[in-house]
Amino acid sequence: MSNIEVRGSDALEGEERSHHLSDYLALLRARPLLFVLGFLLVCSGIFARALFATPVFRSYSALQVETGTAPRGVLGELEAMEGGSTTETEIEILRSRTVALEAARRLDPGFDAVEENAQRPLEVLLGSFLGRAAPLPVTVGTDALEEGRPPEYYVFDFRDGALVVERHSNPDGTRFGGLTETADVPGFLPGTPFDAFGRRFTVEAKGPLGGRRYRLVLRSPSALADWIREGVTVEEMGRRTGIIRVGFEAEDPRVAQLVAQALA
Repeated sequence: MSNIEVRGSDALEGEERSHHLSDYLALLRARPLLFVLGFLLVCSGIFARALFATPVFRSYSALQVETGTAPRGVLGELEAMEGGSTTETEIEILRSRTVALEAARRLDPGFDAVEENAQRPLEVLLGSFLGRAAPLPVTVGTDALEEGRPPEYYVFDFRDGALVVERHSNPDGTRFGGLTETADVPGFLPGTPFDAFGRRFTVEAKGPLGGRRYRLVLRSPSALADWIREGVTVEEMGRRTGIIRVGFEAEDPRVAQLVAQALA
């Protein structure tokens, strides 16, 4: 008489998993250098990606919502709870295009001037080893871009005693898609106005600008409002606190701070 053994699918799956694991362990013992090399390649890829990645900064502003009338007694508090909080309404207003457009009009046209790759981890690491100066914010003054005009992309390349202004096109939909033309500004002095490409600029900085490159995107108020809405975050801090936190994400901490303040 033969014995028939019946085993469930869980037992078979467990045996299959152990079989695969034993194969991996045998392969590891047979070729340890191959596994070590693969591990080092994966770690190197992750490390390189972290060094060359563009960081994203977020700045916050806090707002307190007040209804103007305080509930009286227990019945008043229950009525306020049943009627809902005005905080949700304020949050939707802060996310609206109307608020973003008002914030865009409060910002200076040249507020988006940031140093090229200054916040990238690789640049920060090399700068610490080479004793390079920290990122230096600049203030760029110029006229606002008219409504309906496409964004304009500029690069300010500061050299010893001179400034080269680059104007970039945007043919492929990416930022600074292609270099179209350059303009030399010999004898540049911070705070002194100069003309380039039919536009007047004024660049000010609290430090030497030699060897630095800055990018500037000029947008019309409507285009700037759409750009602001892409990076804004609005949320209530806690539950029924009436305190709203308005945040904005950007590649430069100063830009994130300026937009968050303008939204508030």
